[in-house]
Amino acid sequence: MVKLSQKERIKRLHKVIKSLKGLDSISKIKKRLKTYYFYEDIIKNRLYSYYLNQSRKYFYLLRVAKKVYSKKLKKTPRNVSKKYKGHAYERSKPHLVLLTSSIPPVKSRSNWRWLPLRNRIHHQPIDFIEVPLKISSYHDIQYVLRQLHPIGGYKSIDKEEALGYILGMVLSDTSKPEGYSNSHQCLVSLTRKYIWNINIGNRFCKYLQALGIYAHKIKDNNKLRKRAPSGEYRWISEKSPFISWLLRTCFGFSRSQRTTFDKIRAHWILHSSYNFRRAFLQGLCDGDGSAHNFWRVEISCDPNQEFVLELLDTFNIKAYIDKDAVCIAHFDSLLACQTLPIFRSALGRLKKLQKINKMIKNKTIIYSNEVKEKILTLKKQSYSGGQISEYLFDSQGIGISPNTINYLYRKNSTTSK
Repeated sequence: MVKLSQKERIKRLHKVIKSLKGLDSISKIKKRLKTYYFYEDIIKNRLYSYYLNQSRKYFYLLRVAKKVYSKKLKKTPRNVSKKYKGHAYERSKPHLVLLTSSIPPVKSRSNWRWLPLRNRIHHQPIDFIEVPLKISSYHDIQYVLRQLHPIGGYKSIDKEEALGYILGMVLSDTSKPEGYSNSHQCLVSLTRKYIWNINIGNRFCKYLQALGIYAHKIKDNNKLRKRAPSGEYRWISEKSPFISWLLRTCFGFSRSQRTTFDKIRAHWILHSSYNFRRAFLQGLCDGDGSAHNFWRVEISCDPNQEFVLELLDTFNIKAYIDKDAVCIAHFDSLLACQTLPIFRSALGRLKKLQKINKMIKNKTIIYSNEVKEKILTLKKQSYSGGQISEYLFDSQGIGISPNTINYLYRKNSTTSK
């Protein structure tokens, strides 16, 4: 070990003290921790008392070092002599000291806290922004967005739209594995059966990076299974406390709750801007929406059907609950779905919706006996009303609703008896 001069030792001690940003006691650690978003998690940790005791010993060691170098203490106490001579206070800070010294030494607003966007190491959060513990209005979201800075050249992307789409995807078709230090990451896995699924995953990553969160495509899952017989495209984000904030504050979840089983508490979304609501709905539908040839759009949104109904109502779209899904079948509402559009990157679904609307615009209740006979023949061959409707549009350019086709078949069957 290189022997340091007294002057060099004092210089390095002052450097350590400066790095603590005013922290020199347990009371100051507790005060600053209260401004940290994950304060409740920390004080409930079973090791919290142990961490406090570590910090207490560390501050004692610093006080001894300062007294010795200022010649207010002629002899180093035996219980700290070895650590003092080895400069333990410089080489390794205790967990709670390192964590707390990373938190901005500025008091946060009432009911707001400092949230890091990422962690450099297990106990050193970095890139802080100020966030609310509970969203009281959409203005809170706008304030948070103003603090976020894009990475990867995505400055032109509207951050409100980006966050809305991300939240919709997070609610629908995204895994949220928990990481270290109160963080989560997003993992998107989409079937390779549809090439346009690549658009969804790429947009999701692009929007995350527009908010300052790293995300990228990873190796496809080539394992074929019942749920994904074609394999899966995959994308993943970095582990970020910001994603934890999305789940806890934006969706109102506790740490143990999950989007698969628990209802979100996000009434504020219904009062957000038009662009934000639309992007949220698009993210939700790109993940869990579908358009069917029986003239219907479905959104699989269990257990949040009631919330989705309210959201659709803000766009004057009529819908109803059918088991675990929300369904849109009203003609004017289907036309409104295309106008939004309700799908953003799910191009196959959007194409299907556009075709449905063409059928609606060409809808007729007057058709020839030849068409009637064709309908009855195809129904006897076990074709569905939706399949027959699509066939008639493709072959003859007429729109006959699946309900009309099924009614005609039932009526004919009853008459035959």
